Amino acid sequence: DASAASAAYIGGLHRDVIQPLRLFMREQAQHHRPGLRDPIEVYLAPAVIDRPPLAPQHGNAIENAAWSLRLRWWAWRHDRYDGPRPHVRVFVQYFAPLANHALAHSLGLRGGMIVIANAFASAEQEGANNVVIAHELLHTFGATDKYDPATNMPIYPEGFAEPDAQPL
Repeated sequence: DASAASAAYIGGLHRDVIQPLRLFMREQAQHHRPGLRDPIEVYLAPAVIDRPPLAPQHGNAIENAAWSLRLRWWAWRHDRYDGPRPHVRVFVQYFAPLANHALAHSLGLRGGMIVIANAFASAEQEGANNVVIAHELLHTFGATDKYDPATNMPIYPEGFAEPDAQPL
């Protein structure tokens, strides 16, 4: 959001911030693909100042396709990581927590293997930020949403971690 708070937070980022995300992905890989020890490696790239193109709110197929192409071009232009070529590029947009109480939806594109995650620039929000990043990262691997986008409520039974538990 170009705030001083966000800039300071980004300046202090290190790989340990996403260690819980790496551990979660490792646990899930062991459950779904036994033998796959470390499904992801995470590297931090230099900060990107330019923001990605906004997704159309209620776009038709042509508008959505055009936006997807613009996003892919934007990601290619702003990929500043100098190391192994990533399979998935995750761009996290940080927002000062006091100025923004609710953030726009994040997204993960399987076709472009790109994540645009909206997160709070706050150490207290790192756990929630990692949940958002993991959710969108899983979309790039083919996972679908298990909630109703109109209400943000989980769809039964797919959206429930334990659909047979009482109480739910």
